[in-house]
Amino acid sequence: MTVPDPDDVETPADDRPRLVRFALGERSFLVGVESVHEVLVAGSCTRLPGSAPAILGVTSVRGRIVAVVDPRPLLHPGTLPAGRGWLLVVRTPDGPVGLLVDRVDRVVPAEPEQHADRADQAIGRPVVIATAVVDGDRIAVLDPVALVAVAIAAVDVDDVDDVDGPDRVPHAAGSMPEVAPR
Repeated sequence: MTVPDPDDVETPADDRPRLVRFALGERSFLVGVESVHEVLVAGSCTRLPGSAPAILGVTSVRGRIVAVVDPRPLLHPGTLPAGRGWLLVVRTPDGPVGLLVDRVDRVVPAEPEQHADRADQAIGRPVVIATAVVDGDRIAVLDPVALVAVAIAAVDVDDVDDVDGPDRVPHAAGSMPEVAPR
């Protein structure tokens, strides 16, 4: 499934930002639709010796080599993938990167509530940039570029100073926002 260019999508009267809702286990997260290149059923990938633990390997997406990153150690540690999963291909300054996720639910309109602009020390920007209420659940809005940077840097979440809460996600606020299970 290819995610349409946000400029080509007919916008209904609701002019709130569009966010892609995805899940790791029972936990949902959001990223801006403008940062998503496409969504694919996860296929095989080739492991790269010596790569960071969160980098599962590389795969070919329409003839282009794309790194596959597992965001689970940062966002929902201690959980295992639920089946084959989906590849949420996000745009980064260095090209597309695939995030292995359990589910990609849908594109939702939501008004993110911004957090204070406090960056993760390891990468200079926050991973959780806001929260948004979707279907009554408060869900973390992520910066996928920061998420990929933390994963590639192989940041040990025990060594990150700007981490709070049980999920130990580097974020922009002083405490981990409550993220309701789906």
